[in-house]
Amino acid sequence: MEQDLFQDPEREEEFEEAMSQGAMEPETGTKRETKKLPPIETKFAEVDVSSDERTMAALAHGSVILTLLTGGFAGWIVPLVIWAVYREKSRWVGDQSLQALVFQVAATVVGWVLGLIAAAAITVSSVLTVVLIGLCLLPFALLFGLVALVFPFAATAYGLFGALETYQGRDFRYWW
Repeated sequence: MEQDLFQDPEREEEFEEAMSQGAMEPETGTKRETKKLPPIETKFAEVDVSSDERTMAALAHGSVILTLLTGGFAGWIVPLVIWAVYREKSRWVGDQSLQALVFQVAATVVGWVLGLIAAAAITVSSVLTVVLIGLCLLPFALLFGLVALVFPFAATAYGLFGALETYQGRDFRYWW
């Protein structure tokens, strides 16, 4: 059959197309063995929810902006209220808002702890600079300060990513 493919002028286009797609061996013109790959499983599965449910879930995740703006004092209220209202109406919205609540509380606690460690490290390093030991500790103190400064913005970006995913109707899970 491979020989027929070379000799048949009507099938020459088919042969050229198969060659360009890599489906045939260039030297012999024989078909390549192809293996079917398993389907790729995506982390975010599409769910069948209404537009209102998607909006409420996105609002719960998006309220992470309030967490950033208030230093963690008010951002968790929005997902808590959404969870209280929707936990019986929509299991998906209840689940998404509960995740957003836990994430925002955890991010707030981690942010505060990082800030306290950074402040203590910078203070100790500054005081010990008098005896030159502080100069050795200063890079570590500044590193903690940088992490404490960047963490709230990274947590906000991750929460906004969750808002985008849920608004598009995907089941979002925070990576813990």
